[in-house]
Amino acid sequence: MFDFVDFLTTMFWGPDPKRVPKLTEKDNRRAAMTVRRSRTSAPPPAPLAVRNVSKSYRDGDVDRVVLRQVTHPFQPGLTLVVGPSGSGKTTLLNLLAGLDQPSSGSVEAAGKPLKYDERSLATHRRRCAVVFQDLNLVPHLCVRENVALPLLIGGEPREEALRAADEALDDVDALAWAKRYPSQLSRGQRQRVAIGRASFARTMLADEPTASLDRESAAEMMELLRKLADQGRTIVVVSHDFELASQFANEVLECRDGVLTRRPVDNATDDYPTAHASPPPAPLLEASISTTERVPLSGDIS
Repeated sequence: MFDFVDFLTTMFWGPDPKRVPKLTEKDNRRAAMTVRRSRTSAPPPAPLAVRNVSKSYRDGDVDRVVLRQVTHPFQPGLTLVVGPSGSGKTTLLNLLAGLDQPSSGSVEAAGKPLKYDERSLATHRRRCAVVFQDLNLVPHLCVRENVALPLLIGGEPREEALRAADEALDDVDALAWAKRYPSQLSRGQRQRVAIGRASFARTMLADEPTASLDRESAAEMMELLRKLADQGRTIVVVSHDFELASQFANEVLECRDGVLTRRPVDNATDDYPTAHASPPPAPLLEASISTTERVPLSGDIS
């Protein structure tokens, strides 16, 4: 039966201590565990991020600002960065790849600021692969060896590296060309090989991967990148082709006048007049790789 007096007493003076059950040691441990879980349940840091990044270059007597206080986390999925030539998007990719240093701010990998000593950069580039515009395929190595190259340089046994290369080629529908040489492939085929080589990394950066491809091949290339992104990779693509955004990207960022702005993915309309009017941007800075001493020449591989 409801006791109105007891109700008022509890409201104003709290419950009767004699009626409140005492917590056991087991209850205390359970409560402490709940607190610890709540503290550790924060989402993991983004695989790649920029924080308050600015970049400027000396142009005669003045500093030309290319990026202005850019902050953005790049989460797993396919992110498309669009913008006209000179807007800063290629500079952004250079910074994410560790090929250039910001004038201020920091680039972060898994929540930790990127360091620019030789060892740290080598580690970062193993985790964050770049697909350059010119693809950087080694002409005297066959397709299988080109894809196995990062593993061979990293000290992987040749047989295991070639086996992994075949799996990567199969993932990008290029296994049929494994014994061919880059000169025997079309531009679109070489592009697939380069993406297969980069697919060993969990983070990929692609500079204009649809350049010089016809519309159908460009769509196939973006579909391939989206498939790899759906496997849990973080893929950042720089492109002039805004129309592809609504079809394949999880996130679209516009870089204009050094500022990065998120755009709706389903807003791929003609309100982006520079999508096809601007010439292609300057390619990413290239990291030199010496392969003559550490990678064997192509031979009879089966």
